[in-house]
Amino acid sequence: MPVDYIKAQLKNVNTDTLIKNPKFKKTFESYIDEDTGEISRMILKYLNLTVIIFRNERVLLTGSLHYYHNKGLHNYNDFNFLDVQKTIYQISNLLDVTISNVILLNIEFGVNLTPYFNPNYIIHNLQLHRGKEFLKPYDFNYKATKHQRFWIKVYNKGEHFKRPNNILRIELKYKKMIDLNKLGLYTFEDLINPSIYNKLLELLVSKWSESIVYDYSIKTIGLKPLEKTKLLQYQNINYWLNLSNQERQRQKTKLRDLSKNFGSNIQQEVKAMILLKWSSLFEKCILNNQSYKGLINIQKEFKRLIC
Repeated sequence: MPVDYIKAQLKNVNTDTLIKNPKFKKTFESYIDEDTGEISRMILKYLNLTVIIFRNERVLLTGSLHYYHNKGLHNYNDFNFLDVQKTIYQISNLLDVTISNVILLNIEFGVNLTPYFNPNYIIHNLQLHRGKEFLKPYDFNYKATKHQRFWIKVYNKGEHFKRPNNILRIELKYKKMIDLNKLGLYTFEDLINPSIYNKLLELLVSKWSESIVYDYSIKTIGLKPLEKTKLLQYQNINYWLNLSNQERQRQKTKLRDLSKNFGSNIQQEVKAMILLKWSSLFEKCILNNQSYKGLINIQKEFKRLIC
């Protein structure tokens, strides 16, 4: 599903009730506060969720909604909109806090795609996003580009979970909520409103389209010598890093033209997969009027962005 990991602050929560909840495994952890020195905080864990209670009564929640839905085991299957709603209310009941009092601080959203090709073909050919290199910080097929407010993460989830089928995960991780607050996303309550997902979809698609992805499917037959030389350059991250912004955009357009004319236009194919998957996650919704309008907007977004 679009929504996965979250970090949130809990408002108007009864910490005594949390601590007494037998589902939570409780531990204490010491840490250094710059103002007061070494102090402790209580850590509550249940499945993949972690609740942190600070001495000043500040309470944080971290964990994956998708993992929680699957009893803390995995997040490689589909997680549709109804599943998200159900999970949010389950967590709200567990914490004894209203959904409007779960204030989002970080959030990840994206899609699990099942492409016909090996996901590593995409991952290995990720170059840049807005001048920032896609880096490989882990020992499996995962790349991320990190901006101040958000990251783009692309990885082989099927390989990571040792699944027999191809699963390509593409997601945005928002470390700061400024941009998402402007879209109207603040709390758990906003995540049960289908209309917010139109805006998240547009963000995901636009960030993917802005990225520079070399198209491994381009055939050299019929290319001019200069175009063959360009293909070699387009596979070199240092080539892109050394271009000015204006020239980088010009060369990106040339790469896109080669991809359309001599390849399968793989970046556009992945964009279409994102839109199809996103739309499919809302198909089983039992819709009221507000939800129906939200879904119609997603379908309109699909038609507009697919072109």
